[in-house]
Amino acid sequence: MSTTIISVHRPKTGELVPERFTVSPFRFSLKSAAKVRTFGLILGIVIFAAGSSPSLHAGKLGFLSLTPELQASATYNSNINTSATNALDDFIVHVRLQVSGNWAMTRYNSLDFRLGAGYQHYFKNTQLNRTRLTTTIVPDMNLEFSIRVTDYLQIQVVESLELRRDPTDSVGVDESGNFVFDALQYDRLINNVSMTANWDMNPRTASQLSLRRQDVFPLDDIFDSTRQIQWIASANIRRQFGSRYTGGLTYTYTDNRYQRSYLNNGVSHYFGPNFTAQVTPNITLATNLGYSWQKFDRGGEIGDNSDPKSVIWGLEMRHTPDPRLTYVVSTSRTQQFGLTANSTYMDRYGVSAIWTGFRISDVRLSFSRDEGRDSGGLLAEDYYRHVFGVGLSHDFGPNLGASFQYRYSVKVSSDEFRDYRQHTAVLNLTYRF
Repeated sequence: MSTTIISVHRPKTGELVPERFTVSPFRFSLKSAAKVRTFGLILGIVIFAAGSSPSLHAGKLGFLSLTPELQASATYNSNINTSATNALDDFIVHVRLQVSGNWAMTRYNSLDFRLGAGYQHYFKNTQLNRTRLTTTIVPDMNLEFSIRVTDYLQIQVVESLELRRDPTDSVGVDESGNFVFDALQYDRLINNVSMTANWDMNPRTASQLSLRRQDVFPLDDIFDSTRQIQWIASANIRRQFGSRYTGGLTYTYTDNRYQRSYLNNGVSHYFGPNFTAQVTPNITLATNLGYSWQKFDRGGEIGDNSDPKSVIWGLEMRHTPDPRLTYVVSTSRTQQFGLTANSTYMDRYGVSAIWTGFRISDVRLSFSRDEGRDSGGLLAEDYYRHVFGVGLSHDFGPNLGASFQYRYSVKVSSDEFRDYRQHTAVLNLTYRF
């Protein structure tokens, strides 16, 4: 593969970078997404039919329940493009209609689903308001088949489709090969199809096998380098030791393929134990410790030739000193495929608390520190990020609920052009019919 020399575009103060890219909404090929969704649905129906033979699950089709919801939110964001030099603020209104349901097809088999669509409007940066209905309406779909094959074996087939819209630490690449740091939004459709088998081997031991395919379809040309197909296969076995302890082993294999050559294709392996302990009636500890290793090809133009390996861990303590108060302290290290490098390591330290002392209201507080570093490449960075959040939720009755969240984020990077500060305030209203 020939090597392309890519220059780095550094935005100047006041420069409206978003005007440099174009939008081609359905460039991601609806045929490909439809094939994946159709495969998941057909697979679920076939397995359901196989597990619903009259001799095992005789009976008529069961009860269907529906729960429609209308959601509305108003958001203020002080830095929608997470920019160090050209922060743009905005007010955003989002209206969404969602229908959730459960169809008890037989005594043992059911279908859970969620279908929704929403409209989002930016008042100041109107270039983010799509002009075509197909990209103005935000799709959301989740279908879950639960199939009980025997008393000890259950299979779940899940299909989901969602549109994620958010600023991101990822870096775009324009048609001239320049890196773009201040893109306003990273819009992508994410489609997941998975099948999971849960086997209760005996009263104390359970195992799980799963296979999942994830397709990422970016809607903006500058993020076309992140278009990818990912296959994830995992196996897990857990055993209960006494009444207070549970342990297990997990292995996960991931194959990650990009549709363009800016990033390297690669595979990832993870193997390690996990453990949960009910230390006291009010304190629970959960931990995992494993090893992750990755292997990449050398075809990408991002310039990262590493094959990262790392010890992965997680530790969480959950304490409920009072029935109305729960707080969680946690730390973890993760290794995942990077958006500007082969791999990104992140160490996270966090604390959160929820107070339910009010009859119909909850109060939440959270603080976290992330320390991240890329494995290499032209845009490798080290950074830390602090996030503080506070939230309040209140129910006005059985049908109407409201919540308010405020979050302050600050990121300090080894690349000064990727620093940012951001204030976000969101008011949500939900009406359940």
